[in-house]
Amino acid sequence: MPFEFSAGDSVWYYEESMGNVHASIKDIWNYLFVSSDSISDSGYVFYLSLLSKITGYSILLPRLVNSIFSAITVLLIYLLAKRNVGEEGGRLAAVFTCFMPNLIFYCGMHLKESFMVFLLIAFLERSDYLLRSKNYNVLTIIIPVLLGVSLFSFRTVLGGAAIFSFVTALVFTNTSVVGRVKRIMLIAWGMLAVVTLTGGVITTEVQATWEDRESNQDAKRSIQTARGNQWAKYATGTVMAPMMFVMPFPTMVDVDEQYNQQMISGGNYVRNFFGGFVLIAVFSAIFITKNWRNLSLIGSFVIAYLGIISSSGFANSERFLLPALPCLLIIAAYGVTLLNAKNYKFIKIWYWVVPVMSFAWAFFSNKTKKLKK
Repeated sequence: MPFEFSAGDSVWYYEESMGNVHASIKDIWNYLFVSSDSISDSGYVFYLSLLSKITGYSILLPRLVNSIFSAITVLLIYLLAKRNVGEEGGRLAAVFTCFMPNLIFYCGMHLKESFMVFLLIAFLERSDYLLRSKNYNVLTIIIPVLLGVSLFSFRTVLGGAAIFSFVTALVFTNTSVVGRVKRIMLIAWGMLAVVTLTGGVITTEVQATWEDRESNQDAKRSIQTARGNQWAKYATGTVMAPMMFVMPFPTMVDVDEQYNQQMISGGNYVRNFFGGFVLIAVFSAIFITKNWRNLSLIGSFVIAYLGIISSSGFANSERFLLPALPCLLIIAAYGVTLLNAKNYKFIKIWYWVVPVMSFAWAFFSNKTKKLKK
């Protein structure tokens, strides 16, 4: 079939959208957002359903459209990075994003990742523009709000992390960047938006996700351990959180029916190497240049989202970690611009650390395979 190996969600997305081809937009909206108890994933099904009214039953055309949105994401990454880390860093970030294997991988699938990442980066770029621009109006405020709310209909924790990043940037960004009057106005407007959403489906889902975070992680670890993944019993949030900037690790062991992980293995290896430049950028922003306040939008999103994922039981799941990748590429590009003779010594050490980490992960995976046999 024209889907990836062991396709699950992608087939469901396609079948749901095909079932809505002849339905009215009002009926589709009521089905996905009004009568449903959960809106997570509803946004992507709604998008595919609208697209199917143009493309019909085609499987290829929606993927081409997703590729277009992924290409626009590269442009948005350049604009976002340019304002935060300079022209050179912006161009590097755009190049990194354009040629990142993981992002290319999802363009040819029916999964939601390409369009979801586009919405996320559009939200961060428009939010950053709103914070930094001296000229703002109703439109420049409404667009990031709508983009932020739409993220909840793709992945609840993603929307929560995005809103948290905007609030954090609004509080910590220097007054020279965000004027005092604008700061007060946006805080008041944000509080009004929160009050409006309180009690709705979004708030209910966020609250349920937060309350069930520990039980979900324990259940996930128990399932993995029962399948023979003995390392999973140690994969607590405390253990996984310090490694989130460089994860996921590549799969270099032939595990049965793990074909998608084998295909994306090289991309994960690239992510591991970029992690060294991310660490340089983070260290420099906090202790050397001390400009972390003006990078708080991107940084707080990465920390919030990866922090949530590290406590969810999906800490090494490439698909769940993907939304943070574009922001990590911006931070990595900033790290490259900061390279000098002193910190390049760390990168040369990192050349050895990454293969050791990959080998250690392969060792655990191989041990798991033997236990299963």
